[in-house]
Amino acid sequence: MERVKVHTFHSNGNDVICKYMDVERVNENILYIAANAVYGNENSKTFYCLIAEYNSTFVNLGIISNLDIIKDYTFDKILEIYNNRIKGKYYFNKVDLIMCKAISDKLYEDALTSRNYVLSQRAEEDRKNQEKRRIEAQEEKTKKEQEKARKKIEREEKKKKDELFFIENSDVLKDNLSSFEKLTAIKELNKLYQWHFSEPERIITCSILDLIRKHSYCKITSVTQEYSKSGDLLITPKTYYYIGTAKDSLGFQIPAKLGKIMTLNENNQ
Repeated sequence: MERVKVHTFHSNGNDVICKYMDVERVNENILYIAANAVYGNENSKTFYCLIAEYNSTFVNLGIISNLDIIKDYTFDKILEIYNNRIKGKYYFNKVDLIMCKAISDKLYEDALTSRNYVLSQRAEEDRKNQEKRRIEAQEEKTKKEQEKARKKIEREEKKKKDELFFIENSDVLKDNLSSFEKLTAIKELNKLYQWHFSEPERIITCSILDLIRKHSYCKITSVTQEYSKSGDLLITPKTYYYIGTAKDSLGFQIPAKLGKIMTLNENNQ
């Protein structure tokens, strides 16, 4: 076992430090150390750090799972890997560059050129991604603004439509309705129901407003129930509302919340 000073990455993953390590030598240029001894993972599966040496410069080239792979490494293999990476314009990290510099200035310059090419490609890719995100953000902003404008137009159109509804049906509804009562009026007057007519016998599906406008149902009648079916006085009397024609005694029952705000010839009994 040898104790040598090895260039390796700091735990922050970016900076390179030089620290003493106890290494085992495989051949003239290849050494190793158990990775769990370096990184403190004593209970984990054993991995190994590949250590390369050239001209008394030692570098940690990374973790390898199989010790036999390290034992097969030679300086020529490392040099071949570096040359192939330069040809393919691959990335060289800071530790790789230290080893390349130790081997030769030309190899270092070629490796640095390859690294810079990759970094420039990454920078260009980042620029494109940023531009893409900017365009997408602008499109999303425009979409939201258009949606906001559309909803505003819809609200204004609905407001005008509602105002016209109450003008056209001022003869049906009481004045000065609250916002909630107006919502009730629009919903309940236009809601579809099935009505069973006796003369002539038929079933018609239409709204309460259609009963008024198309079928001459123009009388509102309210009936207040003060006693239960068993004859007991109710704590709170119940009022039921009906809509009928002039000749009907009652007609069809309608929701009480609607009946309370209607004014068709109201005849309380």
